[in-house]
Amino acid sequence: MKGRSYGVDFYKVLALSRTASAEEVKSAYHRALIAHHPDKNTSKPPTIHIATIKEAYEVLSSPALRALYDRRHQQKAGATGPRPAQSVSLEEFEEDPIDETVWTYPCRCGARYHITEDDMENGIHIAGCSGCSELVWVGFEPAKDD
Repeated sequence: MKGRSYGVDFYKVLALSRTASAEEVKSAYHRALIAHHPDKNTSKPPTIHIATIKEAYEVLSSPALRALYDRRHQQKAGATGPRPAQSVSLEEFEEDPIDETVWTYPCRCGARYHITEDDMENGIHIAGCSGCSELVWVGFEPAKDD
């Protein structure tokens, strides 16, 4: 990756979802070139430079560069996300006696962290305390369908 547009979201530049196919990337690239080319769109100045559009296409059309780009952006997003106070194994949580789809763990404030079966099925590992702003990372392995 050249790096000059590293802070730019290439998916937004090309108006794509993160799951776009190679053909969708190519089509979006051509649409973006036409929409932002100064000779093709004289009614208003381009909001995205052609070089940025070309770099977005170069990165997103290459499986290797795209994987690297996605990893870097995922790490960057994770660095600004919630910061759990500690990691706790699901084995240390207690199953709620009333609702068997909820597990709880005591917080130092006296309230409890809660994580649900739906959270875990969706790969969510962060549990918040019901009494304060503390978060914990809950360690578990997703159940495998037979």
